[in-house]
Amino acid sequence: MNLDFDRYQAAVREFNDRVSELAAKLEQIANARENALRASAELRKELETNDQKLHDVASAVRQQVTLEFAKKVSRSEEIPADPVVRRIG
Repeated sequence: MNLDFDRYQAAVREFNDRVSELAAKLEQIANARENALRASAELRKELETNDQKLHDVASAVRQQVTLEFAKKVSRSEEIPADPVVRRIG
């Protein structure tokens, strides 16, 4: 009877050890998940910032191109192609 009880205690001890190991692994997994979510949020914020910067640059380039085009059109209207020919209207 004593031998059966010793075997039972050893089995329970081993079970408790395995449960403790599993709990530690689950905690590591939870921490890794939390770190991954934090890194993902930081990356998303960085990508949104970069996207906004690119949008701002594209907008500035578009404005500059429009301005340069307007200047060229304005200059071409001021100088007639043939000095003898005048524009009317």
